[in-house]
Amino acid sequence: MGSSVTDDEVIRRKLLVDGEGMGDDRRIDLLLKSFFKWVNKPAESDDQQSSLDSLENTIDGCLMSMIKSQKVMSMNEAELSQYNKLYLQIEEDIQKTSADIEKSKVDFKTAREVRCYREQYHALSKVIAEEKDRKETTKDLAKAEIGMLELNRKREQLAARIEQHRRQFQVLLSAVQQLQSLNGKDEEPLEEGEMQEAEKLEDLSEEDTIMSME
Repeated sequence: MGSSVTDDEVIRRKLLVDGEGMGDDRRIDLLLKSFFKWVNKPAESDDQQSSLDSLENTIDGCLMSMIKSQKVMSMNEAELSQYNKLYLQIEEDIQKTSADIEKSKVDFKTAREVRCYREQYHALSKVIAEEKDRKETTKDLAKAEIGMLELNRKREQLAARIEQHRRQFQVLLSAVQQLQSLNGKDEEPLEEGEMQEAEKLEDLSEEDTIMSME
């Protein structure tokens, strides 16, 4: 039947091994005490060899403790170096992520502008599609210009004919007046009825000219 170890027993054993909990300092003190004890003993003493063995054991313990401390320190330095590398990696990742975020913002702004331009393009293309084709518009303009030129030509012809008829009427009127003067009426002007009849003839002549142009 095994005996159970209480907490007090564990503490007592720890104090026996580690003194007052000083660790390496306790071992150094023991080493110095053993060394002075070994030095102060006579060479022919019986327990000199045992003191020497105890001193060597203490030195071995100190060496082991030093090696252990060096290993722990090396592990701590390696762990610290690993943490530094990890910190640099995290910082680099943060900078890269920040750059990606800024690039994404620029890309988002560009995409929004492209979308706006695309909507404007579709609106303009819809308006252009509803309008006439450029060739048709040019063709209509050409027809309109030809029509205007034709109308101007007809108007000039009409004006020339009217002027010609007016001159002919003036010649005819002058001939009538000359005939009247030969009959002894050279000083009497045309009567009002004759003048109205002459004007009607002139208007009829102009209307005939306009109808012939149409």
